[in-house]
Amino acid sequence: MTEQVPSDASRIRAIVLTVSGVLVALMLAGVGVLVVTRPSDSTTKQTSIEPAQETSAAPIPGMVASSSTEPSATVATTTPSAPIPSVPGTNPPATGSGAIAFNLGGRLYVSDVTGARLTPVSQASENYALSPDGAKLAVVAFPLAQGSEGTTASGQIAIIDVATQAVFSVGLEPADYPVSWSPDSSWLAYTARDGESLAIKRVQVDGSDDRVIARQGANPRVSRDGKYVAYAKRGQSGHRDPLMVLTLATNTKRAVPDGDGALAWGWGVGDRLFFTTSVTGSPQEGELWRYRVGAASSRKLGTVSIESPAYSLTDIRVSPNGKRVLMAAAGDDHYSRLWVFDTSAERFSAIQTRRDAYPCCWAGNDEILYFEGNSYQGEPSALASIQADGTVRRLIVRGAQR
Repeated sequence: MTEQVPSDASRIRAIVLTVSGVLVALMLAGVGVLVVTRPSDSTTKQTSIEPAQETSAAPIPGMVASSSTEPSATVATTTPSAPIPSVPGTNPPATGSGAIAFNLGGRLYVSDVTGARLTPVSQASENYALSPDGAKLAVVAFPLAQGSEGTTASGQIAIIDVATQAVFSVGLEPADYPVSWSPDSSWLAYTARDGESLAIKRVQVDGSDDRVIARQGANPRVSRDGKYVAYAKRGQSGHRDPLMVLTLATNTKRAVPDGDGALAWGWGVGDRLFFTTSVTGSPQEGELWRYRVGAASSRKLGTVSIESPAYSLTDIRVSPNGKRVLMAAAGDDHYSRLWVFDTSAERFSAIQTRRDAYPCCWAGNDEILYFEGNSYQGEPSALASIQADGTVRRLIVRGAQR
């Protein structure tokens, strides 16, 4: 099924005609009041983790067709009993099982990449990561405690079994950074408080072997083969923290050449690490780099122009085959736009979406899953997909948020 994506003018005309028709019908029926509701948006961080109960929230497949001359978009239709497909690669939050996680109606759900077979797992959260096998969801909880120096955040990481919704807490004093799973889903790396500083720790999924693997570090990313952990070294002078790579087998740490001040990083195939930086003296440009562990230098792949100095390339996802890199330019008003870099052609392509777009993951080597809309600005949100070349946009789950 294909859908023509309506232009703003078409949508306005359609809305006016529809509302007029509804009002006339109501007047004829003797109904005097028309109530319009809109979902409210809450920016309050969660303070505890509870398994979710069944909820009436559900994906709404399909969209109302409209005549338009704009590019068409294929609309996803889902079958609740459809099997979960296999999607290669383990680049978070994509999983080897083909499962994805998202917020919907005040709950965290796990689903397949078609939006079918939704499983409510816990209450909504802003900091979560699904394991590569799709069986466990890690949620960083931050109950607030009143101390002598004011309110401070502390807590643990809740590991929730997707099938049984059993909850097990692991880790100590996690900081508000995303966690990163090992490719076999047996352990995860996280940022923890370490006195007055931060540290990278790893912990087994059962809570055992919780130990520091890098001092003065934050925001870890475990490589797809589980051999390396990339992280930012904190506590340095100035504002350009070095990007580091830890080789787990030898416990050696190496600074990534040209990685000082890196904004985002993600692993490709094997020992290839991709990262973004801002251009010194030119805040309206961002750079994409690639580094091979152990090499003496990194290679600059390209430069992209960003619409405003307030935005930067702060998110990155690498396709399962490592040939495409998805990046997002995000700003402080929850604005986001997407670019794809083709490593073979060595060029950037802007991904045109109807609303703000926030990357979710790759569904295979060519399809991108992303969240559109901007609840911060009152825009409707949804989980959608688009091909890497910008064609064939599909709605997957209406109302879903990252």
